[in-house]
Amino acid sequence: MGAGMCLHRLCRSVLVLLSLVVMGSGWLQAQAPGAFVRRWLHAGETSAVIYWQLESIEKSARSYVEYGLTAAYGQQTALSGEARLAQFHRLTGLNRNSTYHYRMVNVSAGQESRSEDLTLSTADIADAIHIPAEVSGPPYVLNQPNRHYVLTQNISATGSAIQINGAGVNLDLDGHTVTFGTSSSSMVFGVSLSGQGAVTVKNGHIVQGTPNGYYSAAIGSSQGGYARVISGISTSVHGLESYPVKLFNQNGVDLHHNNIISSVSEIVDRHSPGNDIVRLTQSGAGTNSIHDNLVTEGIHKGI
Repeated sequence: MGAGMCLHRLCRSVLVLLSLVVMGSGWLQAQAPGAFVRRWLHAGETSAVIYWQLESIEKSARSYVEYGLTAAYGQQTALSGEARLAQFHRLTGLNRNSTYHYRMVNVSAGQESRSEDLTLSTADIADAIHIPAEVSGPPYVLNQPNRHYVLTQNISATGSAIQINGAGVNLDLDGHTVTFGTSSSSMVFGVSLSGQGAVTVKNGHIVQGTPNGYYSAAIGSSQGGYARVISGISTSVHGLESYPVKLFNQNGVDLHHNNIISSVSEIVDRHSPGNDIVRLTQSGAGTNSIHDNLVTEGIHKGI
C-alpha cells in the first residue's frame, strides 16, 4: 500500500494523523500553553464557526461549545463523536447584528475543562448579494466581480449548485447546507470555482445527494493560477470517484479550518485517481497551503 493510502477500515483512526503530517512546519512552531490552542473563529451574518486544538494528540478529547446572548449561555452544540486533537463546531440560527458569549469545552474520561468566557459578533455584510433572493438558480451563477455573496437558506440542486465565475468573489454560506447532485449522472459540484482572481468560500456544509458521475466534488476548480481561500467548510460526499475538495492546476490555495469528510466506501481501482480526500495539483512556482483541517473519515488516499 503506497504512501498516502489507507484501507477503509483504518481510515477513521488514521486520517487525523495524516492531516497532521500534511500541516508540516506549523507543528514545529511554539504553541500557547493550555488546552485550547491554535484557536480560529469566523462569524457570519447569522452563524459562526469555532475551531481549536488541544496541546497534544495524547490529550485528544471530545468537545462542545456553550453559547448564548449572556455569560449564562443557555445553548450548546452537539458533543463531538470521537476523541480528537482538533475540534470544529458550527453555530447556526444566531440573531443578526448581535454579540454572543461562548466558551469551548473539552470532554475526556468523564471530566470537562472549559475555556474562559469569549465573545463573537454577527454583522450584516454591507452591499452583500443574497442567495437565492437576488440570484436565480440553481445553478446559482455568481458573476459580479469583487462582490460579497451570502447564502440565506439551505439549497438543493439536481446538478451543480453554485458556480463562481466572477473575479474576486467572496461567498459566505452563513452556516447553511448546500446539497448538490440529487439526480444527476454527470460530473457535478457543490461549489465550482471558475472565476479569475482571488475567490473565497467559507462557512457552510456541502453535501452530495445521490451518487453522481466520476470526479464530482463538494468544491472543485480547474481554473489555475489564482488565489482560492476555503475555510469553515464541512463536507459529506459518498459517490464513487468523488472528492470533498478537488483543485487542479492551482497556485495560491489556502485550505484551512475545514472539517473534511468522505464516506465513499468502495475503491474502483487501486490506481484510481478518485476518492482522494483532498486532490490538489500545483501550477507554476507559487505556494499552496493546507493547514489546521480536521479530517475525520475517508477512503483510499488522504491529501
